[in-house]
Amino acid sequence: MGCVCPKCKSNNIIPIMYGYPTHDAFKEAEKGNIKLGGCEVFIGGGQPDRFCKDCETEWCVENFLVEDIVKIRFRYWSNWGYYDPESMEEDQWAFEVFPDGTVKYFAYPRASRRVLDKEVVHIEIEKVMDFYQNVIWLYRPWTEIEECRVCDGCSYELTITYKDNRKKKLTGDLGGGAQTALAAAGIKLFGGVSGDADKAVEAFINDALDYNPDVKCSNHENNNGEGHTCGEHGCGSHSCH
Repeated sequence: MGCVCPKCKSNNIIPIMYGYPTHDAFKEAEKGNIKLGGCEVFIGGGQPDRFCKDCETEWCVENFLVEDIVKIRFRYWSNWGYYDPESMEEDQWAFEVFPDGTVKYFAYPRASRRVLDKEVVHIEIEKVMDFYQNVIWLYRPWTEIEECRVCDGCSYELTITYKDNRKKKLTGDLGGGAQTALAAAGIKLFGGVSGDADKAVEAFINDALDYNPDVKCSNHENNNGEGHTCGEHGCGSHSCH
């Protein structure tokens, strides 16, 4: 689904172009395919980048607020051990959080969208708004994201869907080696959580989650992580905790 106007829901939307226009840009503007926004470009963004030809609304996704979010989806998947593309075991999980307090949980195989497990819970709307605000903060220009690339841990994708149908995404990896950098950046890690996923979400939102802030694979301490992936060991020798 394409971009729609956040005010009148029309899909008669064109982009706004800034800077000194070329001859071709003038022609496209005359045809109604783009709107010329002027030569001045603000450092840091925030200028309107879409124009509704029906109600003449201009807006920018960078200026959207918590109230303009229709869904946040957090998906993560395991990178541990041998990967069998034909496997139907749970290896990918997703949470979708909606403004009305609905939280949907899904479990999939890593290479498929076949739903192996799903749950729906409801939380306080105020908790959702606080969560949305924290997520929006991640996309601010002054926010620094510590990028980590690991083959021993999990990868994630965080997606915000706004009321104009546009999306923002953050992707990355998280492993034991990222913990120090995350802590230095003021990011709190909730590791070692086990049990029912929905109960864990509720506990997290209510500040009652039982977690291990020092979660790590013990083999990395003993062998410096060389020649090892967490999915290749058994509980009898060492563990991820």
